[in-house]
Amino acid sequence: MATPLTKEREELTASIRARRRQIYRRDHNGEIIRRNVETNRKRNLQDRMNSLTHYSAGEIKCSNPLGMHKEPFTDVRALTLGPVNEEETIEAKQAKKKGGSFYAWLRKKGYPEGYQVLCFNCFWIRKNWAKEGGGRRTPTTVSTW
Repeated sequence: MATPLTKEREELTASIRARRRQIYRRDHNGEIIRRNVETNRKRNLQDRMNSLTHYSAGEIKCSNPLGMHKEPFTDVRALTLGPVNEEETIEAKQAKKKGGSFYAWLRKKGYPEGYQVLCFNCFWIRKNWAKEGGGRRTPTTVSTW
């Protein structure tokens, strides 16, 4: 059983530790921010690569839904995730997830179905043109570079 003296000493020790933490954060703020940014960047990259790997089912490449690529597009710098059907992304839109938080959200949800790996060209075309009358303009033909 803790004596009143021991409890008083624990409270004093806790307040001293809190004050030391404040002083350290004040004196090393730039270092702490830099370390946090690096940690977040690594975690976001890992979440992104894990998501791309999961949804590509093997080799990371564009799923080529519009038949635009003669050879698989595999440059991960220009790959992202897009919906298979627009209706299936309502939950993600409601959660307002973009970028790193979107990939973390997918991980926390257990990688739900309804997403596919797309290159940014396919993603942009699907988003802006593929909907009938939903885009700014409708292409007459889709170029196959």
